[in-house]
Order: sequence, then structure tokens, then C-alpha cells
Amino acid sequence: MGSAGALRGGALLAALILFGGAVVLALALFHGSLATRLERWLTRLTRGRFAALLEARRGAYAALDERLRTLLGRHGGTLAWNLATALAGWLLEAAEAWLLLRLLGAPVTVGQAIALEALVSVARAAAFAVPGGLGVQDLGYHALLRGLVGEPAAAAFVLLKRGRDLTWIAIAFLARVLSSRSE
Repeated sequence: MGSAGALRGGALLAALILFGGAVVLALALFHGSLATRLERWLTRLTRGRFAALLEARRGAYAALDERLRTLLGRHGGTLAWNLATALAGWLLEAAEAWLLLRLLGAPVTVGQAIALEALVSVARAAAFAVPGGLGVQDLGYHALLRGLVGEPAAAAFVLLKRGRDLTWIAIAFLARVLSSRSE
């Protein structure tokens, strides 16, 4: 199996994991009492060591469950809108990856760019404790692209992706400095 086949297989696995997680989360959300169930599960898991702390928060858990029921019950379109915009954002990331790779001279298809973004998104989500996915995202892009398009294009792609982030950070910083001077 070549690099393209490994990328396809990894993308399929990532898609199945994401879909399974989404189904489990949706079932938990739509059946209500998610926070209350989590509180009971934590109490059992810790064998009651944090029972007093969790008991003090029981009202907050119930309030959260009620808010979730209200949001998901009355405004079903909100959930659909959030899903649609998340999908659109992910597809824009894939389009950006495809365009950057094509500009670098890499013969990457749209499907490969979508698979690349899917795999890196899963890696970034799995490393949620790392702020901004720093390093995880870069390593994921580089590792997946090195075998597909070669070392120079993979390194250049990672630099371009981070360059975009740095550009927006610089713009925000300048806007903040300029707005503080005008006050």
C-alpha cells in the first residue's frame, strides 16, 4: 500500500471515529440529563471520594441539562446550522490545503487534501490539552505529506500554514495597539 492508500485508509478510519463519536454525543445530548449522568459516573468512578464536591454542584448539573434540553428541543435548526458551518469551515481548510499544495507544485487531488485535513483534525482534537494544537498539527501535516509530496514541499506547506496564523496574529496585535493609542 502506497502513501496515497495509507492516507485513504487513515482518512476512512478518522471519519469512522469522528462519526461514531458524533453519534454517541448526539444520543447523550438528545436524551437529556448528560451532566447528571456524568456526575453519577464520576461518583462511581472515584468511589465517592469527591461525592461532597459533586453533590455541591448537583444543582449546576441539573441547570446545564435543562439548558441543553431547551437548546436542542426548541431550536433544532441551531444544531443543524452549527453542523453546517463546522463542515463548511473544515472544507475551507481542505480547499486551502489543496491550493497551497498545488502552488507548491505538489500533484495533490481534492480528495487527498480532504483526507489530509480529516486526519490532522482528528490528531488536533485528540491532543486537546496542547494549546492551539501547536506541534501536533505541524507534525501531522509534515508526516502525512512527506511521503505524499516529498520533504521540501511538506516543510514549505507547514511553514505556509503557520505563516497564515502569524499574519493574523500580527494584524490583531497591530489593531489592538492602534486602538489603544486612539483612546
